[in-house]
Amino acid sequence: MRAIAVILVFSAALCGAPPDPPPLVDTAPAELARTLPYLAGLRTEPVPEFPDEILRAVITGLKTQPATGQTEDINEMQFEDSGILAAARREQARYSVRWTASGWRDARTDLPAGEPAGFFITSGFHESLNFLLPAALENTRFRFVGRVTEGAGTSLVFAFLRPTIVPGRQGLLWIDEETKRVLRIRQSLYGRIEGVPLERWSTDIRFTETGVLSSVIVDAATTAGREFLTVHRFGGIQTPEEPLEQMVRAVTLTQQKQAAAAIPILKDALGRDPQRHAIRFHLGAALMNSGDMAAAEAEWRAVSKALPNSAAPHNALGIALYRRGDSAAAAAEFQEAVRLRPDDPVARANLAKAQGASDTIRVDVRQVIVPVAVTASDGHFAAGLKQSDFQILEDGVEQKISSFGIESGGQHAEILQAESKPRQSATPQPAGPRRTYLICVDTLHSSLSTFNQVRQSLIKLFRSEQKGDSQYAVIAAGATMHVVQNMTTDPADAMRVLEDRGFQKLFQGSRTGSAAAEMEAFERNLNEVRVACDNRDPMCDQKRSALPNVAAGIAEADRLQTTNFLANLRSLVDQLGRAGGRRTMVLISAGFQISPGRDAYELLSAYFPELRGIQLRQMERMTDAMEPVFRLAAKNNVTIHTIDSRGLYTSSYQESSRRGSTSRVGPAVERALNRNAAEAGGTLDEIAATTGGTSFRNSNDMLAGISRAVADGRDYYVLSYVPSNTSTDGKFRAITVRVRDGKLAVRAKRGYWPGQ
Repeated sequence: MRAIAVILVFSAALCGAPPDPPPLVDTAPAELARTLPYLAGLRTEPVPEFPDEILRAVITGLKTQPATGQTEDINEMQFEDSGILAAARREQARYSVRWTASGWRDARTDLPAGEPAGFFITSGFHESLNFLLPAALENTRFRFVGRVTEGAGTSLVFAFLRPTIVPGRQGLLWIDEETKRVLRIRQSLYGRIEGVPLERWSTDIRFTETGVLSSVIVDAATTAGREFLTVHRFGGIQTPEEPLEQMVRAVTLTQQKQAAAAIPILKDALGRDPQRHAIRFHLGAALMNSGDMAAAEAEWRAVSKALPNSAAPHNALGIALYRRGDSAAAAAEFQEAVRLRPDDPVARANLAKAQGASDTIRVDVRQVIVPVAVTASDGHFAAGLKQSDFQILEDGVEQKISSFGIESGGQHAEILQAESKPRQSATPQPAGPRRTYLICVDTLHSSLSTFNQVRQSLIKLFRSEQKGDSQYAVIAAGATMHVVQNMTTDPADAMRVLEDRGFQKLFQGSRTGSAAAEMEAFERNLNEVRVACDNRDPMCDQKRSALPNVAAGIAEADRLQTTNFLANLRSLVDQLGRAGGRRTMVLISAGFQISPGRDAYELLSAYFPELRGIQLRQMERMTDAMEPVFRLAAKNNVTIHTIDSRGLYTSSYQESSRRGSTSRVGPAVERALNRNAAEAGGTLDEIAATTGGTSFRNSNDMLAGISRAVADGRDYYVLSYVPSNTSTDGKFRAITVRVRDGKLAVRAKRGYWPGQ
């Protein structure tokens, strides 16, 4: 019950958020000047609405700006745990802009290969000016805000709103009153976009007086609690450090035992941005390292008060209190940190030390537990195996099995410490259900055409299940998560909700329909341009040059949707990991790709092989979004079985909608479509194999796959061992389980991350 209740709260957070404030264009200029710090000094003299002559001058200026290629210095920062610094890095690229018939186009090249993932890098900064072109103005509202004098020049400031694009944008525009050049654009999301995991996103783009990019600040936050700040500087133009950049520099100094040099930097940053509690947190760390424990305590106490749900400040405050001799108060803070983050070994060790349980902070490596499913050639559980039939290896090194258990036919696992010793009684089983099944139906990537088969298969499954010591939940994971059936021990409860018409509505709201329509339109466009080029149409080059931008738009939407879906999947694994007994997830999905835009780029290359080179960076795998799912599943011993709801695979190239494709590229298009379909299924294979589950695909008998997954949750062996490698460096450790009989199939998690 507790796990699903948390999911309900998560869904409410996405769907029941307070309404957004009025847009900037509908807010009085005086109110904007009062509430927005970057409008300091604004003079709100009344002037006519956006004058046509200014617009014409701006457009003329855009067209006369030269194409440029600049060095781009990128300072990327990532924050977690209510703003506490998680990671930072710097890199350099080449950023170029050029004017085309449809407006400005940006491109970034020469980014280093093999960079760590997980940061938020965007582009299209010069392209932000394109909304001022006549073709885009029809759907844009403007309102004059006032004048601002900076240096020797004066800027006209306008608020704008673009509600019809997805996602909607609003912001402010600074135009030099004399030259009519755009000097600055500050824009942010307008409205809440269903399925987009961004909770906050803004860009502050600045140009030189000649129209060349100067700097960009991107500030973003996701619904998963991660925050990003990325600062781009172009052409070696020096701009002042942002407060968070100062903080990162100071943190580095503190780590290098130069806390005295870090403290004034952090104080200056805090004075410039007093609402950034992370700066205060790291100021406390620098003060502690400089020996000023009382000042550190004061800073951390302020942060823990401002961020009561963040574990890090409570743990830090506990350290300061302990070092000042107040063990009781320190223990209270450590206890709160453990309550907020029960899996934090540092907070737990500190709590034990404060309570007198140990003299030193020590994080012991716990034994690794590995559930193992073993089946014979007929697919049924291979019963009767002994500990001596198993061999377990970590990173290729054999480990000593410290305990061995069997769960079969609904009987409790019998635990044996070693076969050479007498049998001991089974270890106590947790109260409540011994098996937890979470059926996750992926409505984001599934279509209404598969709805009936999915529903009928699940109804048949629950009809065959008996009320007993298992519990079940059914979740629909799409743009948001919906609890179809909360945790129940009665399969009849699940049958009733699956038969309800409300379940069908979740499929009707699937993104697959709109995404498929978008891809079909893109493919029709590809075919039309291919025909035009084959017929030597003089517009061929212009039409072809627009195609990569369309593919990039599809890729960006795909990236956002996939990021959100994997965040939801991670949340489900996290909640399932808190349930009792054996934890099994069955993911029913039509498959998806974790290389955003691969479908679009594969088709683009099939129709126009000469454009294949543009795919190189765009088709990176979203390892940073997928790995947290695997880490949690390994940590919590959650097995994920995947069911491909597409049934038997057929080539989609023969569909009537594609019979008009030009024959010249037909074979290449068919290969691309087949690769895309296989890649989508391959993601499901990877999820199942990594977590020790089965992947059921290319079959119309969906019930057989679901039944196999449920059976694996009942019949399995449990091995455990204490790793011979005692390091807790957090690096992945590969697990291999073998059985003496090589004809048996063995499924177990592929590994784990120690110290996580």
